[in-house]
Amino acid sequence: SVPQFSNTSWMFNTKDTALSDVRVRKARALAVDRTSLIEDVLQSDALPASGHVPTGYIQSDGQAFRAAGGDYGVTAEPQIEEAKALLAEAGYDDPSQITIRLNYYTSDTVKKVTEALADMWQSSLGVKCVIESAEWAVFYDQILALDYGVAAMGDQATYLHPMAFLQTYQGSNPPLETGWRSQAYEDAIAKAMSTTDPAEADAYFHEAEDLFCNDYVLLPLYFGSARMMMKDYIINWNETATGAYVFDQIEVLPH
Repeated sequence: SVPQFSNTSWMFNTKDTALSDVRVRKARALAVDRTSLIEDVLQSDALPASGHVPTGYIQSDGQAFRAAGGDYGVTAEPQIEEAKALLAEAGYDDPSQITIRLNYYTSDTVKKVTEALADMWQSSLGVKCVIESAEWAVFYDQILALDYGVAAMGDQATYLHPMAFLQTYQGSNPPLETGWRSQAYEDAIAKAMSTTDPAEADAYFHEAEDLFCNDYVLLPLYFGSARMMMKDYIINWNETATGAYVFDQIEVLPH
């Protein structure tokens, strides 16, 4: 099993009246049982996600970007009391006042995740959840039109760098629409991309991710992994975090 530079982080429609308050979005993130989602629903060896940039990128100082960035208060286990306190602070002493739309594209796996999230939020917080599905083409149009509540989404990077993920929500017309905009975010990325100092660039990437994740624009769920079956007498091969197999030094031992 090899960790992949990928994430499954659902999108919050920050313009939805039920989700426009950052405290409500954070409460949703805190109330997810990621361990159960991975072990019971997915039955996989994915890693619980906290930030936006997945595990895999190593900074110029040798530290893992994800470890250096922290978890933004999001853990593998649910934090129900903290989530309820945030909802009360946002004016929802009775969470059943909130109805959340969960939108997903047609997929058996994503359907299971959607149903699990709805069950977690309804049973632990008492919120109402409405599940809606559509074929990908229709679903993507809904994303661009902000016609959703919390939408299923994931991303597999094709190159090992924070910008593989940070650029997805950059600009005035991003490829995935959450309704969220931040000039400070744009500025941090612009500075990171213009500097020739790798350490300085990493610091700006963290600044951008902090702005993004502290606003809980996404609901981080899990970082991906890939599995490969190989006989134990095959050595000196590797699979990169972006899913490429490296066989140039491969050997077959006597067996």
